[in-house]
Amino acid sequence: MTRKKKKLRLKIDFVTCLVIALAVVIVGYGLIYMKGSKPKQKVDTKKLVMKELADDKKEQEEKKSNSIDVESKIVKDLYGRVTSVDGEYKYWMYTDYDQITDTTSNMTASTAKEIIKMNFVGNSIDSSKAETVTCDNKVPDIIANTRSVCSNNKRNHANQEEVGYKKDYVGSIYTSIFGGTFTPDSTIPLYIAPNSGEVYYYVDALSMYIKYYGEPNSVAANGSYTGELSKVTEENKQLELLENVTNGDNKIKFKYTFEKENNGNYIFISREKED
Repeated sequence: MTRKKKKLRLKIDFVTCLVIALAVVIVGYGLIYMKGSKPKQKVDTKKLVMKELADDKKEQEEKKSNSIDVESKIVKDLYGRVTSVDGEYKYWMYTDYDQITDTTSNMTASTAKEIIKMNFVGNSIDSSKAETVTCDNKVPDIIANTRSVCSNNKRNHANQEEVGYKKDYVGSIYTSIFGGTFTPDSTIPLYIAPNSGEVYYYVDALSMYIKYYGEPNSVAANGSYTGELSKVTEENKQLELLENVTNGDNKIKFKYTFEKENNGNYIFISREKED
């Protein structure tokens, strides 16, 4: 065999060995991959759907009815809107302890309802928000048989200043309790305390509720009534406060209902006696 043929044979043998080596490596990796991979488990679609439905039902039930701590801030705030901190006149805003059902003679039902609503507003008034205004001809001397502070001061040659609350402040309390919009009415009084001769009337020229003196608002003391919350629940968008009230030997239960608005505020709907 010539020298050239030997070299050619060596090259062919080298290439053959290289091809075989590569084939062995490829086959080896293939075996390792096949051994390491596991077959996919078959998904039980029915079981998965049933689990999702059960989870969804549980979530909906939790949203539907949740018990809330009676000591929570939101509960204390709402309870404070519909009862007074005055121990003797805890329920002075109501008429016969029913929610906004006054049918007093000589006034329309809507007017009577607004008078009682303004009692709730007065109950939530912060006296530190009062502002002083100078007495002038913008303040009527008399409204609904009540005399303005300015009028009294003029007669007594006293300080010519008056006290009142801005319409926007009073309106913000009204809408936070009852929702909707607030339209001031100069014929409807605003009492900020029970059994008091101090009353505020709206004076449009000042856009303020100005203090007047008149007959005390006719509110019966109910100091013998003591009440405390026993349970608070929320169902859908309604929040209910259950209250146990004691009057001597009598036991009464009240349910206060609030409804959650889209802005997150809870508005007062009703207070009802529970059997």
